[in-house]
Amino acid sequence: MKMDYRLPQRLGIGAALALALSTVAAAEPAPVLNIYATGVAQNAARVMQVNYAKAVRKGWENGPNFTQTGGTDSRVVSLIKEGAPADIVIVQTSEMAGLEKAGLVKSVKPLGRVEIAYGVKAGAPRPDISTYPKFRDALLANGAVAYTDPKSGSAGGKLVESVLDKPEFANLKRVVGAARGDAVWLEAAGQMRGAYGVDEVGLLPASLNANLQFSIAVATNSKHPAEAQAFQNYVLQPQFNKTWTQWGVAR
Repeated sequence: MKMDYRLPQRLGIGAALALALSTVAAAEPAPVLNIYATGVAQNAARVMQVNYAKAVRKGWENGPNFTQTGGTDSRVVSLIKEGAPADIVIVQTSEMAGLEKAGLVKSVKPLGRVEIAYGVKAGAPRPDISTYPKFRDALLANGAVAYTDPKSGSAGGKLVESVLDKPEFANLKRVVGAARGDAVWLEAAGQMRGAYGVDEVGLLPASLNANLQFSIAVATNSKHPAEAQAFQNYVLQPQFNKTWTQWGVAR
């Protein structure tokens, strides 16, 4: 009788493969980090999630994964107060102070400055807005300005409206909402840079002080506090300041 001495070897390889597959199947599922971020910071936050995932995923590891919930500052803050399953929270520094006082967030760190940008319809001439007089004249020459409705709870919309409440803009047509047409668009830089059909001319003149300060924190009720803290530590590294700034959160 002819013996097949390769059989044990085949069985060994098969057993090893079965063990490897069973180990993978039995592995802990990848953690999902829930990011709750105000709309003006969402594009930057998404880019950083991709960077982080690429940096930590090795071999068989397939995590962490992310979900992102956004909206106005008011909406995000309300969701956190209602017990939303957040891991990371990104809101205005003034709003974050209230959440921290209520014990809803921890490890609060400054994130950066969100500035208002001036945009025009794609392909339209780009005026010089480098000084306040030039910005004022460009806005008045166009005759109409679009921005997010402040009544929606938008911090950016409220900031823009405070600029437009200057007496010299009393006769300027205001378009509140998504329909911009040929109107100049004043919007948080991060949101404008992710929009279609608009060219960013530049940021509003520094003399207007048209910016909002933002912070990042770990939610107290996070289901993955260690992973959330690791993500926060990663994204605040100086090497990523340029990325945050590019997507609208100046660091």
